Amino acid sequence: MQAVSIAGAELSGFRFDHDDDLSDLGGAASRFKFNVARLGSAWVPEKIVSEFISSLVPSFSGSVRYIPALAVWKIEGVSAWSRSSVEARQTWGTSRMNAFELIEDILNLRTTAVTDEVQEPDGSMRRVVNDNEAIAAQAKQLEIKQKFAEWVWQDESRAAMLIQIYNERFNAFRKREYGGSHLSLPGMSSDITLYWHQTNAIWRCLQDKATLLAHCVVSIYR
Repeated sequence: MQAVSIAGAELSGFRFDHDDDLSDLGGAASRFKFNVARLGSAWVPEKIVSEFISSLVPSFSGSVRYIPALAVWKIEGVSAWSRSSVEARQTWGTSRMNAFELIEDILNLRTTAVTDEVQEPDGSMRRVVNDNEAIAAQAKQLEIKQKFAEWVWQDESRAAMLIQIYNERFNAFRKREYGGSHLSLPGMSSDITLYWHQTNAIWRCLQDKATLLAHCVVSIYR
């Protein structure tokens, strides 16, 4: 081979076909919402979590704070009125674990346990898990998670904001691919027609200083 000429100097050989782009709210967003956005995801804004809590317990007037350095969520400023409300104690919580305690455990990926203090024969006290209360609390947590998965996508502006945040933080990079369809190969036999992966490989060699071509000896590409 004498030389390789590049047809069209404006061609960079970089092909960006991002199959995972989530910019529209159609099928991609549908896959996204079931697989990615969860209560407790560190990238979900505090404001959205706070609004969700308010949708469950309307009397909630506190705040939600995420501490990145500790990877910890905090629900703060909850009034006694909110903690004792029907929504917090019955609808989304139990008599032993209110909704705010359950949600904070969900946010921090903690297993909720309800314990009782019992007295030993020697008079000492120890704590034991109350299985019935723990199961009831965990059942409420499951309901809260399911509710969040529905609620978070009901508002279009909220859904669009989440998708934009996710794209900017996690969906902005793609493995580079090389397209060599624009190459002409002077001096190569006219009886030989290269496959697409071979021209792509040539262009990759031209662009990268070090390239490994781990192609099979007998090509299966057609």
